[in-house]
Amino acid sequence: MKLSGVIVPHVTPLTRGEQLDAAGLERLIEFLLRAGVHGIFSNGSMGGFAFYPDAMQVATIARTDSRIVDAQRAP
Repeated sequence: MKLSGVIVPHVTPLTRGEQLDAAGLERLIEFLLRAGVHGIFSNGSMGGFAFYPDAMQVATIARTDSRIVDAQRAP
């Protein structure tokens, strides 16, 4: 697979209880896709994800994957 175009990292939205804000993540992904990005780099480049539990990191990737790849909306 050759990647090209605009591929953006995204922040991981959290609830007040510092859990994954799944609805917020889905809104963010929709916003990015509608803006015309070609790919999304989950668990971004801000470094905060390294402090999240493994389960939260996996959940973020799984939600992003199901929203994009499974729906064939971006590579």
